[in-house]
Amino acid sequence: KYAWELGEKNEKLGKVPTWRGICDGWSSAAQMMPRPAKSVTLTTPQGLPITFFPEDIKALGSLLYARAQDNVIFLGKRCYPVVGVFNGGCDGTNPGALHKAIANRVGVLKKSFNADVSTSSQVWNYPIKSYKFTYNNVFTEEESTDFKQVMELFDKKKHRFAKSGKRDDRTYAIVGVKAEVVFADMRPANLLEVDTLTEDKDLIKTYEYDLEIDSRFNILGGEWYGSAPDFIWAPNDKTYPISDGEVGRKPVTADQIRNAALVSSKVGQPLSVIVEKLFELSK
Repeated sequence: KYAWELGEKNEKLGKVPTWRGICDGWSSAAQMMPRPAKSVTLTTPQGLPITFFPEDIKALGSLLYARAQDNVIFLGKRCYPVVGVFNGGCDGTNPGALHKAIANRVGVLKKSFNADVSTSSQVWNYPIKSYKFTYNNVFTEEESTDFKQVMELFDKKKHRFAKSGKRDDRTYAIVGVKAEVVFADMRPANLLEVDTLTEDKDLIKTYEYDLEIDSRFNILGGEWYGSAPDFIWAPNDKTYPISDGEVGRKPVTADQIRNAALVSSKVGQPLSVIVEKLFELSK
């Protein structure tokens, strides 16, 4: 009912933006919840069997994260461009921050995070899967996997953006970076009984930027040479989305679940206790 009412609001406007959806929920669920491997059939109190295919279970996980997650780590801001990528309304994620987030969270911690890959007022969230960094000399374009081999000592008279005052005063050297980032991509839903990696799709983005490095080789910041993600964010690893009807007490009896569902359905939230069980049964 809640979702239907949301749809009616768009109907009054006469159109629904083609990019509108719950990519915030999908991208979070994709990295935080286990892959449903098989369909699950449950029986209602009236004795009616209901089959949840892996895609149905994924959809419920996505909806739970879209409607009930409220504890996230966020960096950057949404872009509202006037003339283009380098407009002041698109002052999003700094390349130094993105570089460190990828290297530390994905490379060291082996975790993911979400990125809005569209530099526009639209939002397209995707979870990162893997990456590859290639460093280059910003003048000669010589490449290396070791940034120290191609970094260039900072010279205010030579380096790009130096005269604009954008460079950190502590900058000792500059190095160029080409980051090839692989994101999990969306794909059409299906009614397959079993879900495997063979159905997955990837979205590959290449970002070019430079990094400002201090004398101890710490990253201070940087500047973009092309398109960039508006913002990056991740669900808090120590929390889990809980629907409004479950706050303060996890429902365990049939009556408790029914009462919790009445509360949560008013704001379009599935019960986390039900979603968790479906994922568990689908292993």
